[in-house]
Amino acid sequence: ITMCITGKYYKILLLFLSLSISLYLIIVKTNLLGSDSTAYIQAANSLLEFNVFSSMGDPQSPDNFRTAGYPMVIALAMSISPSFYVEMVIILQVSLMLVMALKFISFDKFFKIRYTPIVFLPFMLHPEIINLSTSLQTEFMYVFTLFLFFIYTLKYVESGNNIDLILSALLLSFSLHIKPVYLFFVIVYLVFVFFLDRNFRSFFIALIVITITLSPWIVRNSTVLDTYSFTSSKNFNLLSYAYSITKEKYNLSSTQAVQKVDNLLVDRYKLKTDESILSLVSSQDNELINKIIPMAAKDIIFNNIEYFPKVYVKGLLRGFYLPHTIYNVDKDNSLHITNLIDSVKKGEWALVFTDKNKLDYKVLYFHFFPLILNFIALIGLLLFSTLWIVKKQFRTYQTSFILLFVWYGVLVAFPWSNNSRYMMAYFPQMAIMFLYSLNFINDKNRIKLEKGKYIP
Repeated sequence: ITMCITGKYYKILLLFLSLSISLYLIIVKTNLLGSDSTAYIQAANSLLEFNVFSSMGDPQSPDNFRTAGYPMVIALAMSISPSFYVEMVIILQVSLMLVMALKFISFDKFFKIRYTPIVFLPFMLHPEIINLSTSLQTEFMYVFTLFLFFIYTLKYVESGNNIDLILSALLLSFSLHIKPVYLFFVIVYLVFVFFLDRNFRSFFIALIVITITLSPWIVRNSTVLDTYSFTSSKNFNLLSYAYSITKEKYNLSSTQAVQKVDNLLVDRYKLKTDESILSLVSSQDNELINKIIPMAAKDIIFNNIEYFPKVYVKGLLRGFYLPHTIYNVDKDNSLHITNLIDSVKKGEWALVFTDKNKLDYKVLYFHFFPLILNFIALIGLLLFSTLWIVKKQFRTYQTSFILLFVWYGVLVAFPWSNNSRYMMAYFPQMAIMFLYSLNFINDKNRIKLEKGKYIP
């Protein structure tokens, strides 16, 4: 194994381990679907049957709450094999995961540093990444497209090649069609491209590629929904912030906070609905969704803004320490992290060991291993690398882009997230961020890299 990790066979080892765990998960999972899978399947069916995008599957209720990228992948699989479309998408995602692993490994030459598999191997075997690749959810393809975008942007910084720039802009655009979390990063990216070469040529190339790629969805929204908004999910986000702040302010449970805010909105705005307000924001475009709900949510947020920092930090930490695996992670589950910690404090190791006093490897792999990796990513990779790069003034365009990318992702982390599913898109880049800072620890490598592009 040591020879494999340090020698030329580590690629085969990494691919074999990743594929083995993926196959194991596919076999033991009782369901390959995820929490939002129904909406993506309904949208795919709506595209195929009615040529209308509706995440509720109703041709009379088109929406832009979700974007069309992932449902189109499902629709393509459905058109090829209506009976086994879920399995087809899973096979595609596992294949992309192996491509991602190979790209990961290729960075040992790019960064000119030895033993990169030692850093990358744990992250490519992270149970959350493998779990998402075997689930019918947007997260893995979102992780994959953002990772390739990250790679080709760094390659463009290094080479100045227009092909790398075009691929970088395309991949960023594709990621938005899958999950629009990095929508506002487009502005950051375009400004970065401009300052990289200090001319408008590269800026306009990236702008044109992004515009051409995103325009069809924006035109569709304008034509069908009479809005130029890329997605209405921002209203969902605002309402979730309002729920989280209310929960923190009054020390309520999540259910109680939702009920309190919903009752407040119903009474204040004389709403006539038996549905939860949160479920309404994913329905078709109307004044209630676009004006009243966002206005009310903003009112709650800004009138209680002193609770926002605490809510944000709690959500961010939950995103790093709560594993989202094939196990249930509710607090009443014995494998929830708070219950695991309490058991360890009491000296009760029954959760870790089987009845025969042998290690329960599933618990170790699906709970303790991701917990350790998540804290390494938060403290070791994110904070250490940021402080090292800033303190030592190793501000090349490459390190600046890494900082911009990772910290943007961290800053838009959802305060209501209850697991690490939302943070997975940034883990691979955090590992690369750590490796890049290691380059500068070695003076010889630093001298080589200082010949590259530096911020004046």
